[in-house]
Amino acid sequence: MALQKQLCVIFFSLVLNMSAAVITCTQQSVSTSVGQRIAVGGSCALPVEGCTSLSVGGAVLDNWAPKPIVGKYSIELATTGTIKISCTFWGFDNMIGDREEVTQTFTQLVNCTTTGNVQETQLSNTTVRMGKSTTNAVALKPPASIPVVCLVADEESRVLVNFGTPNASAQYRSLSTGWKYNDELPLVASRPLSAWRRAADSTASWDAGSQRILRSIEAGPNSSSLVLVLKPSISQTALRGSGGVSWKVCIIPGDGYNYYPELCTETFPVLGSQAECDATSPTSGAAPLRKPVAQLLVMTFVVFCLASMRQEK
Repeated sequence: MALQKQLCVIFFSLVLNMSAAVITCTQQSVSTSVGQRIAVGGSCALPVEGCTSLSVGGAVLDNWAPKPIVGKYSIELATTGTIKISCTFWGFDNMIGDREEVTQTFTQLVNCTTTGNVQETQLSNTTVRMGKSTTNAVALKPPASIPVVCLVADEESRVLVNFGTPNASAQYRSLSTGWKYNDELPLVASRPLSAWRRAADSTASWDAGSQRILRSIEAGPNSSSLVLVLKPSISQTALRGSGGVSWKVCIIPGDGYNYYPELCTETFPVLGSQAECDATSPTSGAAPLRKPVAQLLVMTFVVFCLASMRQEK
């Protein structure tokens, strides 16, 4: 009997230790449709004895990509020995395509090494069913690039960007605008992406949060256009004697329902004055030299016509 009691004590001790070392995670399933963002909160309870090392990882959840479902994770270790896993999901009509809906499971792997040097792992799964939006409006066709001829340093310039509506019988989504410098970057509306500058002796680049040349993205004259307000801030010392600098600015257009790839300006010069820009624009250059000759030819032709009319009289 004494041996049996000892075996029972050992057995229950092992069971308690095993259960104390188990990670338990919530498993969730949600449904939504394009045009709506859905937030999901999950959690994983860690072993009671704690973890000497802990890692959480899984498939990358892109917040903007040519995929039917995108989103973002937020992972937080609570003081109660629980990992909080928060997710926000949204979708794109043009990436769902001809299907009515798509279903995808997003997984996070929790890995814990206990104080007893035991490896414990568990999966936290969130299954998302994303349906298409209820309207039949489609995405606009973005231009290949945004033409910008020349900008003046430290002056705001407004650049119009027109999108295409190639199907006359289709209904198109309106572009979402309104972002301003220092605003938080929107998730599905038009927003900055990057900026690049090249001078005579240096090259520099900035991401969406650190760039300063794009000041706002405003609504255009119609729902298929937008306006970029650009202000290249460059010291006159950098401009002097260098022939100016070159810039390129990229944005991500958005209408709240569809995926758009990045859209960039053509590389454009920034000079110290409008006169310098005018002198280097495609319609100038050699044109000032030809202008007096053209005017003389026109005047000669007018005189010739008047003389002919007088002779007819």
